[in-house]
Amino acid sequence: MCDTCHAGCCRAYNLLITVFDALQISRDLSLPIGEFVAMLPRDAAGAKRFGDLHRPLRFSDPGFEDTFFYIGLKQIESRLIPGTVRCHFLQEWPRAEVIPERGSHPGAKIAGRCGIYGSRPMMCRAYPSFLHKDGALGMVANPADTPMTQANEIYTLCPDKWTLASFGSDTTQVVHQLVLNRYEIDFQNKLIDEWNARPRSLKEFFPFAVACYSGRFRVIPEMVTTPSVGQPATPAAEPAPIPE
Repeated sequence: MCDTCHAGCCRAYNLLITVFDALQISRDLSLPIGEFVAMLPRDAAGAKRFGDLHRPLRFSDPGFEDTFFYIGLKQIESRLIPGTVRCHFLQEWPRAEVIPERGSHPGAKIAGRCGIYGSRPMMCRAYPSFLHKDGALGMVANPADTPMTQANEIYTLCPDKWTLASFGSDTTQVVHQLVLNRYEIDFQNKLIDEWNARPRSLKEFFPFAVACYSGRFRVIPEMVTTPSVGQPATPAAEPAPIPE
């Protein structure tokens, strides 16, 4: 079903990503995080609509006192459809041949593909599935069109209904990806809780985050080497700061 995709979701959604996603894309593409990450501002009502899954960030910069921020991918103007937006990494081109069975759907004339498919954010990998609240079961939902569809048909989402077969033969991989995504969101929420307890300026956040992520894997020296008899064990190096 994805062969005729025009990437409506990569246009209609302001995609939230995790710090882990940003670090992976930056590493894989050798791009500064500022090239593709946007801090999405919301007022208190907008933050409430986002729900409890993603913690908002607070910053100490003047003018940001009443603003909540979320980490997202930048959106830029579409090259093919001026006046509409797309994900920073979306590639789009006119189809050489129109697909008759798609009728008037935008996917009949336009193709859209992720330009960083191997490094795409975890939320994109699992779309349009989500993890059940018990954390053990994956669910698939058919996404409803957003209000942006009324502005331009290019924002129309999937024309076909999603089924388990749409995910290929191994749906356990989808659940695995959802569990990883939940882990990263939970870790990031702890990091943001620590940050928000003492907010600093916007430009200080990612250096703080990088230090936290760099220190989240530890080595226990006694499991690596056994001290010789009569010699004291070498003390472990001081770990990087990390939210507990």
